[in-house]
Amino acid sequence: MAGRESVPVRCYGSDSSDSEDDCDWKECDVKEDETEHPECLFCPQVYGSMSEVISHCAVDHSFDLVKLKKSFNMDCYGYIKLVNYIRTHHPDASLVMSAIEPIWENEEYLKPVKSDDPWLMYDFEDIELPSSVTVPEISSSTNFNVTAEDGLVTLSEQHFAELQRMIQHLTLQVTNIISAFVGSTM
Repeated sequence: MAGRESVPVRCYGSDSSDSEDDCDWKECDVKEDETEHPECLFCPQVYGSMSEVISHCAVDHSFDLVKLKKSFNMDCYGYIKLVNYIRTHHPDASLVMSAIEPIWENEEYLKPVKSDDPWLMYDFEDIELPSSVTVPEISSSTNFNVTAEDGLVTLSEQHFAELQRMIQHLTLQVTNIISAFVGSTM
């Protein structure tokens, strides 16, 4: 990539020659494109920011961190355990969302599964979705049969109608959010 930038980072370590003020900190250069991009907890998608991957998890996997935070009165340690539990066991998002008790409460999940995991560096304490954004509930009692063969997917009419309804609902939400944002900037 032609536009690589070095980002100065303070690193702990001593250079015996430049210890003017007896400080053991020195600057290290880290290439900006070497910083880790957050990967979805439930699929291999990689995003440019935590807000993007959190939105993806909410929309595509119905994984609602705000709801989990409120339901389990989760603090940052609970959040770390949740992320490492998901990284370790690779559960479906619906399993995590339907948990009655926090299935990630074991102390072993305080140890990172992935080194330098952006999810573990995210400030979970400040997470809140805008009040106008809601993640649609998918009825767990409705089971749809889907078949895939030769690159074609076959859905029942009822399932197709449900997906269309969900798309319309999400499109309306996005339109309302954009309208509100554009209106507030004028």
